[in-house]
Amino acid sequence: AECTGLRFNKTKTGRCFWFMRYRWRGRKYTLKLGEFPGMNLKDARQRGWEIRGMLARGDDPRNAREERMKMPTLREFIEQQ
Repeated sequence: AECTGLRFNKTKTGRCFWFMRYRWRGRKYTLKLGEFPGMNLKDARQRGWEIRGMLARGDDPRNAREERMKMPTLREFIEQQ
């Protein structure tokens, strides 16, 4: 109830994940936040509120994730330099 759209899912293999469900321009999306217990409830709620803030500012959370994924890893950066 504290963070609308926050979901917890347990797979058949026993792994547990946090998800955030939201609407962007009339379409429904789901964004994986992290795996439990690496991300606890408090951290998942915090990340959920960050996503809600992005939506309120008019930013799509998927775009932010895609930009982070474009950044080189430490190994790639070292090899390039």
